[in-house]
Amino acid sequence: MPVKYAKMITDGRLKDVPISALTDKQRQFFEALGSVERARKNGMIPAMDLASTLHQEGVIKSADEVLAGKAAPMAADKSSVAAHRDDEYKDYTKRRPQELEDIQAASGVRRERIGHIFKQLRSLIAADRSILTKPGAAAQGVAKAFDVWFNAIVSGLPSDRHELIRVTQNLVTKLVIFMKSYRS
Repeated sequence: MPVKYAKMITDGRLKDVPISALTDKQRQFFEALGSVERARKNGMIPAMDLASTLHQEGVIKSADEVLAGKAAPMAADKSSVAAHRDDEYKDYTKRRPQELEDIQAASGVRRERIGHIFKQLRSLIAADRSILTKPGAAAQGVAKAFDVWFNAIVSGLPSDRHELIRVTQNLVTKLVIFMKSYRS
């Protein structure tokens, strides 16, 4: 890590520096740092790419929200440890009871923030407007597939298991298309 950024980071997190106060070069550095962080938990790469696209499309208004706020699932303190524990990795570090509570809370925060991203995605379909970017157009496909899948789950699992498999596979397909368009 470049030495000039070391004073701004504590335990891999920004400290007392509003993201809006960063230069473009600093923001790019922290976005790159975030791309490493998001790979530490399965499912974070598409969720965080989706948050970034929703920001580009104007659905999520603030870059701060995407980098360290409600649309940044891995930004909470202890989120990396919580992610590893959720994936059933052994944590051999002896931890105090308060720290264990913080780790458990970080799992909840990550889930809430993923929920926030998908809530914003659903608002993309509700707006029913034209999409400006290629990833944005693919995100609209994800939004529609997610809405069908979500409604199937909320209304009770369909009696036809094949229907649930079909809507789940459609969602996965739309996510893959989104990831390919986002990366290209």
